[in-house]
Amino acid sequence: MLPGATLYQRPVELLQRFIRFDTTNLPGNEVECIRFINDLLKGTGCSTQIIAKDPLRPNLLTRLSGKGEAPPLLLYNHVDVVTTENQEWENDPFGGEIGDGFVWGCGALDMNSGVAMMLAAVTDARFFSRLGIQTYGFTPMQLPPGMDFAKIAHGANERIPVEAVSFGADAIYQVLQRFHG
Repeated sequence: MLPGATLYQRPVELLQRFIRFDTTNLPGNEVECIRFINDLLKGTGCSTQIIAKDPLRPNLLTRLSGKGEAPPLLLYNHVDVVTTENQEWENDPFGGEIGDGFVWGCGALDMNSGVAMMLAAVTDARFFSRLGIQTYGFTPMQLPPGMDFAKIAHGANERIPVEAVSFGADAIYQVLQRFHG
């Protein structure tokens, strides 16, 4: 678990941690990142299951049971990233550095930011005790005008605004509050 404030209050730091795992596909090698996420989920009381056809490319499953008053919703994401081969980066693609109001790194937009937002919003222990969570999901992003997602995702200098990560985690939190009362 990250020290200090809850994950909900620190989604940018969580994103930086995800970027620092080199999960370049191929080969992927997501095992260390999945173990990190698994530890975060278990630390909040979630039961988890890791399954893998290839031990270096595991899948992590968790189920959050609720009151049965709403239909189930699947939250799905991935932690592997595209190669940085033959790309010239201004920053370390696996550094997770913050600069000019952005978190820089491979997977910052696709999809480590989504993983960070979702985990930040749903793993905070306050949700389990207060909301009885059953279901959640979507990854909201608020990108600045003129930022072309298609041009910077999967390429050199991939980045996401720091404010977009915080916005996404807060938006998911707000949905949970409204959905579960």
